[in-house]
Amino acid sequence: MGITVGIATRNAEEYLPNCLRSLTAQTVKPDEYVICIGPSNDKTEELVHEFVEQTSVPTKIIYDRDGIGTGYARKAIVENCTQEYIVWADSDFLVPSNWIETLAEIMKRDKFDYLEYSTDDNTITQDEAMEMSRAMRLPYPIDASSLKRKNTKPFSILAVRQEAAIEVGNYDPYFVRGQGMDLVIRLNAREYRGIGYRGMNVYHVWEGKSLRKSLTRSTYFRFLYKYGLGYMFLGGKQTEHTMAFLLRSCVVFSLPLLGLCLITGLQIALPLLMLLGGYGALVGGLIINRRSSLSSCINQFVKCFGEYYLLYKILTDKNKPKRGYGKKFLRRR
Repeated sequence: MGITVGIATRNAEEYLPNCLRSLTAQTVKPDEYVICIGPSNDKTEELVHEFVEQTSVPTKIIYDRDGIGTGYARKAIVENCTQEYIVWADSDFLVPSNWIETLAEIMKRDKFDYLEYSTDDNTITQDEAMEMSRAMRLPYPIDASSLKRKNTKPFSILAVRQEAAIEVGNYDPYFVRGQGMDLVIRLNAREYRGIGYRGMNVYHVWEGKSLRKSLTRSTYFRFLYKYGLGYMFLGGKQTEHTMAFLLRSCVVFSLPLLGLCLITGLQIALPLLMLLGGYGALVGGLIINRRSSLSSCINQFVKCFGEYYLLYKILTDKNKPKRGYGKKFLRRR
């Protein structure tokens, strides 16, 4: 059993050095690194080459020269790795020093095809941050307020067996976001064995919530385009995804109705429409984030329009794959 650490990176000069330091500080080294570099206007590529010169672990560098995105980068990493398992590390990740050691133990013990991870509590203490600083031999302490545990959405893949990923079609370059969830759908359909692990703390640099990201990172219509209406009835987390989308749609469609009420003088319907829109944003936030706050409701409100912005992009994309191209993977063998 061998382990490849796969990293897809671009424009990550600010975060990548600490990510690579945390990997260098591992108590057990991986068997290989495969790093895919996208178009960058900073020192990302230079930092990667410096890392290659310093590490004793065999490292392969590949490129996403057209900037297609994370789905393409991960697909290329899977195709170019030489070990049985690929473990994913993002540019803004910091991992504890026993990360690879713990994963190797789980792989030997459970013989899984893919490993999902998540956590309910995404905050860390200053003591934990100081411990990471010492393990990484940093000349300065890490500020705990700048980090969060990787508070992942359902179906976030930490590790996958190369053979299983390739058999179900590998990562999909068409998915800039949601590529892990997309792969898990196909792995589950072909009855590959996945396990969930909640004890693995993975940290990432905390940038706060961005309204721009909320507008551009929706995924629902992309899944619907790939798998057809059957996606809505796959059950489990796909049902939650569909519910969140429908609630966001309530918000979107309540606004033009609100305008119509104002124009026609039907003020009696205004409270109902405002309640409908607020309900959609609130419950959508609860479904996706497992908690509610003013900021999460605002982000859900923006995501309402992001879903339909994605639909516009799909409809106007001349290079998109054929509609329903993922249905074949949902058929039982």
